[in-house]
Amino acid sequence: MKRKLVQKMTTDGTPLPAALKAAELASSSYYYHPAVKRKPRALDAELVAAITAVRQGRNEVYGYRKVTRQLRAQQITVNGKKVLRHLHALGLTQPRKTKGQKWTRPAVVKPETPNSYWEADFTYVWAGQGNAYLCAIIDAWDRDIVGDVFSDRCRAVEASTALRKPSWDVSAARCRQAMN
Repeated sequence: MKRKLVQKMTTDGTPLPAALKAAELASSSYYYHPAVKRKPRALDAELVAAITAVRQGRNEVYGYRKVTRQLRAQQITVNGKKVLRHLHALGLTQPRKTKGQKWTRPAVVKPETPNSYWEADFTYVWAGQGNAYLCAIIDAWDRDIVGDVFSDRCRAVEASTALRKPSWDVSAARCRQAMN
């Protein structure tokens, strides 16, 4: 509307800066022309055949850069943008990485009976002349320590020692329950 007013004023002889000021229109808005959407280009049948030949077998996950490189290695002169446009049209592009949270929170386990879910942890404690290591196994139902080993070494033997006691106690308790 304002642009038509400015055009009418300039045809009547008003200078453009004065017409823009009278219509309260910025000169950038007056000269702005929205981009015309391009017509969709037709796909090159030879290039489509070459792309499908390159993307056979384990190469079907190739992106446009690798496909372009393979086509150029086959002595086909092609632009990467053209390959990307063809892959878009054929629906062969790989999914894009999404921004945002890159990790997921593990599911919270809430056991309903004792000795159904244990948690283990290794930690070290300064003991004057060096570190001492603690391996603790905790029952997640009542947060009770079911097995632990405190040692000057951090090895799998200590972890298995910490695990041996609670597993023996649990199997003995199950045997007692089965007998009763």
